[in-house]
Amino acid sequence: MSAADRHREVLEELRQKIRRLEHRPARREVFLSSGWPEVDALLPGGGFPRGALAHLVGGPASGKTRLALCTLREAQAGGGLVAFVDGSGELYPPAAVVLGVDPVRLSRGGAAARPGSEEHVA
Repeated sequence: MSAADRHREVLEELRQKIRRLEHRPARREVFLSSGWPEVDALLPGGGFPRGALAHLVGGPASGKTRLALCTLREAQAGGGLVAFVDGSGELYPPAAVVLGVDPVRLSRGGAAARPGSEEHVA
């Protein structure tokens, strides 16, 4: 096979791949609902991106843990695997159960350093 023939063959293969890709639905990012439509409406994409880390920040008693647990509940309801990193060590497991989180399917970790400490920044 000549170089020109091989070139035409490669181009035809690429054209066929492009035609197949054009007929596929566009891949879209999947978002996870927080369980609160009002919050989802404020988030880009209508929720938290699946497979991404979300860091919730706010003052004491501002609803960070409740929002996180409601989002975990939604992920579990969809069959997803979830993890909760409790940097402050203040998660009360019975509250998670009351909000509908299955503790058996929840991976929980804690930060060794407290937020605001020098270790936490590293």
